Amino acid sequence: LEPHQLGWRPLCLSWLNAFPDVDILDQKFKDRVLALFDWLVPVALRFLRREIKEAAATTEEGTNVVVNLMRTFKSLLVVPLSEPNGMRKGMVEETLFTHVDSVFIFALTWSIGGSAGSNEARAVFDEFFRTAYACLLDQGYKGPSGEKYTLAEDIPAGHMTTATAMPPKAMKSASGDSGEEPVEYRATVYDFQWDMAKSKWVPWEDLIDRTPIPPDSSFRQIIVPTVDTVRYLFLADLAVKNMTPILFCGPTGTGKSVYLSKHLLGMDKEQFAPPNFVGFSAKTSANVTQYLIDAKLDKRRKGFYGPAIGKRMVIMVDDLNMPQKETYGAQPPIELLRQFMDHQGWYDRENAFRTMQDVLFIAAMGPPGGGRSPITQRYQRHFNLLSIVEFDAKALEHIFGSILGWFYDTFGFPGEISKMRKKIIAATLDVYQTSIAKLLPTPAKSHY
Repeated sequence: LEPHQLGWRPLCLSWLNAFPDVDILDQKFKDRVLALFDWLVPVALRFLRREIKEAAATTEEGTNVVVNLMRTFKSLLVVPLSEPNGMRKGMVEETLFTHVDSVFIFALTWSIGGSAGSNEARAVFDEFFRTAYACLLDQGYKGPSGEKYTLAEDIPAGHMTTATAMPPKAMKSASGDSGEEPVEYRATVYDFQWDMAKSKWVPWEDLIDRTPIPPDSSFRQIIVPTVDTVRYLFLADLAVKNMTPILFCGPTGTGKSVYLSKHLLGMDKEQFAPPNFVGFSAKTSANVTQYLIDAKLDKRRKGFYGPAIGKRMVIMVDDLNMPQKETYGAQPPIELLRQFMDHQGWYDRENAFRTMQDVLFIAAMGPPGGGRSPITQRYQRHFNLLSIVEFDAKALEHIFGSILGWFYDTFGFPGEISKMRKKIIAATLDVYQTSIAKLLPTPAKSHY
């Protein structure tokens, strides 16, 4: 049976049947979840394939991103509801269905919409998703390609509808350090998180740590928290806690490795062994990869290896798609890692199988192109793919403003100089945006 013939729906049905056996996750709950999938997933997949440029290609039939959607939904709602002392006590049906709809919106945004490779693509997906959710696709909506989404499979006959609200379309920025007035700007579904405790959409911006940069900080150690930091770390934390492999994909300089490294080093030492960081290069071999990982695992019993008993280990692979392809088109280090994903272990040099327990792989890579090869779908399908996009102008203003404010305050610049901060940042961004637009890389000057 070919994957495109099977599609995503049988996977969804078997996933629903595997829900924990607790009262609140009854047939009514499962029917509502399946109705949401049947209504919004087919048209979202068609839109993704036709209109969106992904950071890294996902499977054509959509199983990759739909499994990501299922995992995210389960981690956010099914797991908390199935815990004995969790949030299910005293919850009425109306509240439960509001949570189901809202968590589905959030999960679909960061799975099917999460592979969009740019801020522009995210804005396009946001407009489409709001239109589809409001049942307005047949009211003249056209995608960027001019395609209409009014086929029978785009708008299923008798599909469910819901009164649960989408995230707001506009929001006010938090007032900055220099006391500027909040400014209202357009918001997307990517700007909000569903807060289960408050039963409302909360902007990621409200969760930013606004602690001033310490005066004695070294410039190289400064990491300015932004909306991106908050949401990517939330999704990374969710994946690690639920032992779900996650793959960050984005261009150089977007902070993929920094986000993951910082999070892994700050994890609970009682539950997690020290993380193992493995960096790939064009010349990395499967033997070296196997040695770097095996060296950090203890023998538990014959044929079984893992971190210290009672702990879990996270192995982070950086620059995942850097290894060169060999004669037959495979990347040996990636084929080794794929063997673990498929069989929970690999063979050592004596041909004995090593089963690895309590081990989770997460990874970061740049978009395929240049010296980077696309990784095989047989391996990528195991990961939750999350696209890390370039910083938008608002995020860059926040980063530059925080660092420049720290610099002025630390070195005692007079007030008339400090007042020029916004103009300096605007001029810097103008030069940067012009350089990005005009100084495009060529084979002769690829460093531009």
